[in-house]
Amino acid sequence: MSEILSVHDMTQCFGGLNALKGVSMHVDQGEIVGVIGPNGAGKTTLFNCITGMYRPTKGSVRMVGTDITGWRPYQITAYGFGRTFQNVRLFSRMSVLDNVIVGMHISTRLSFSQMIVVGKMRRTMDDAVHKAEEILKIFGLYENRYEMATSLPYGDQRKVEIARALALEPKLLLLDEPAAGMNEIETEELMNTVYALRERGNTILLIEHDMKFVMNICDRLYVLNDGALIAEGSPGEVRTNPVVIEAYLGKEA
Repeated sequence: MSEILSVHDMTQCFGGLNALKGVSMHVDQGEIVGVIGPNGAGKTTLFNCITGMYRPTKGSVRMVGTDITGWRPYQITAYGFGRTFQNVRLFSRMSVLDNVIVGMHISTRLSFSQMIVVGKMRRTMDDAVHKAEEILKIFGLYENRYEMATSLPYGDQRKVEIARALALEPKLLLLDEPAAGMNEIETEELMNTVYALRERGNTILLIEHDMKFVMNICDRLYVLNDGALIAEGSPGEVRTNPVVIEAYLGKEA
């Protein structure tokens, strides 16, 4: 498998606080890799460094062999990173379909205004609509495509956000706590959706606290605690690691 993402010796300091302490990791094409750990472990900080939200104090990020350390978020997005955040961030006055179409503004080379104004670049827009509808079918949201995105149940809003990130056709999809706030049924549906994304060949790096979700969906796991990497391996290896049990899983039990 080819390597999509490589993080080497990632260190992030905020004044006297070391939020990340020399974290190294990698993600190969077609994998689903999880990052777990207690609150404050540095998981979202790691995502922010990878996606250009923060410039790391030390270390490097490489994507398909290219050093992207220090690139701005829009450059990294254009190069192939799709990301969701802990809190749902949808365009509240736009339909489900339009929220997904807006996610294509880089790949279609249309401006934001052209993406939402009828009559602009008709052929490209027709292609974008078709593509967005196909993505929404994956998430079981095709029938809801003309509804206002924020009128949907919370779990479906999370799916719309992931669908929008997928519309970028990313080399790597980063999901920050995708199951947060979902009930058991919604989580199960999301798990099935992630399986479907794997079947499409998507590569995914995710942060998640729901251990059932993580253990069932991920090929490999990295465990952070207090900014440091304390373990890595398959879900089975991580589940039985005494260091992880002491730092994290024992608290979840």
